[in-house]
Amino acid sequence: AEALSDIHWQNSQRLRLEDAAERWFQLLQRGIPAMQFTRTALFVSGVADAGFCRLLYTALARRAVLVRLFEDARGQGMLRFGLPLPVDNARVLQAINESLQECACAST
Repeated sequence: AEALSDIHWQNSQRLRLEDAAERWFQLLQRGIPAMQFTRTALFVSGVADAGFCRLLYTALARRAVLVRLFEDARGQGMLRFGLPLPVDNARVLQAINESLQECACAST
């Protein structure tokens, strides 16, 4: 209840989330060049071919990286990545790299 009335704390948390989202956005852009990314303060979304998104979604799930999968009727897919804790960034990025390698093998 105190947090609801603590404007200073709320503002500092908003800034912290914005910074974390921007860092995560940059990492994902470099790590998954096949996707077009956008971000909010709470998550980063990447758009690509629906088949690629399904493959990556499944490969990430096998590595305990949970993302949300969205698909549309035009054959586009979107993966929504939540913000990991900074201590988990390296593990998640490693899982993404392994998943991308798995997807490349599956599509050939």
